[in-house]
Amino acid sequence: MVCTANGTYGDLAIPKNEIKSDSMPLITHDPDEGEILWIKNSLVELINEGVNYQDIRKSSVSGGVQFLGFQFMGASQASISFSTYDSMMEAFEMNLTTWSVYFDELRPSIDSDGPIDRYAWIEVIDFPLLGWSATTVTKILASSGRIIGFDKVNLECSSLGYINSLIGTSHHRFIKETILIRLNGADYRINL
Repeated sequence: MVCTANGTYGDLAIPKNEIKSDSMPLITHDPDEGEILWIKNSLVELINEGVNYQDIRKSSVSGGVQFLGFQFMGASQASISFSTYDSMMEAFEMNLTTWSVYFDELRPSIDSDGPIDRYAWIEVIDFPLLGWSATTVTKILASSGRIIGFDKVNLECSSLGYINSLIGTSHHRFIKETILIRLNGADYRINL
């Protein structure tokens, strides 16, 4: 959790560099207080790796946290909105097991917060049966992003020729790579 000595969080903001708009249109908007009130009443969380995303919301409710909204911000962050700043701070200061189980970091939001990554489906093709395990797939996909889950329908009902995985990635391009994996001394080419 992040907290400053004087109780403010504004010093966490990282100023964004000005972008030259020579080749793109520039749109200017100064949000009014009503448009951004929910930001001031929200906590931002960095989600622990390996967490079951479906359990986060349920566990927060069962832990006694009364919130208005829960939204994922990309693949590794979430935002919990409260009705007032005071109710947000009360939840922030609660020593809930939920916070430590699900989040590496928890703090009040700041104006510059935004997604740091995105969701992407990645298909692992030409995958030998010898490597069909969550550990092997995690190793294969580690350079592309963080594993969120697998396409269970594909695993249960389809051929064993490929695996679809949901990852969180900061890549802003299509992931199309060939990698080499060594399984029991034999090398295999895997296409992503």
